[in-house]
Amino acid sequence: MIVIQHNCCKTYTVTIAILEIALEKGAGVVCLQEPYIGKKEISHPGFTFYWPEAEERKKIRVGIAIKKDILGSWILEHRIDLINSTNIQCLDIWDVVRGTKSWKTRLVNIYD
Repeated sequence: MIVIQHNCCKTYTVTIAILEIALEKGAGVVCLQEPYIGKKEISHPGFTFYWPEAEERKKIRVGIAIKKDILGSWILEHRIDLINSTNIQCLDIWDVVRGTKSWKTRLVNIYD
């Protein structure tokens, strides 16, 4: 599994650019630091986004993007029960072998 982490400086073009680079490099996961969060919703045809829960969306400092074509081979658990912060995000990624969870990777995205 290839993971990329990048600070997007709260800019739409930088956030989209790192997702495009991730596709080129074959990354399955992108940990976003200071992703674009603005009036228009951020989206990308190749990725599904996971965000921390927040009363005020502008306070979110992290996000995780998962490549859509690998979602069928993994089980993802967004672990808001472990941490509920706009600066920290936890995701358990389970590999599935013959319909059973085989091993887990815990991905923690922290903005500091």
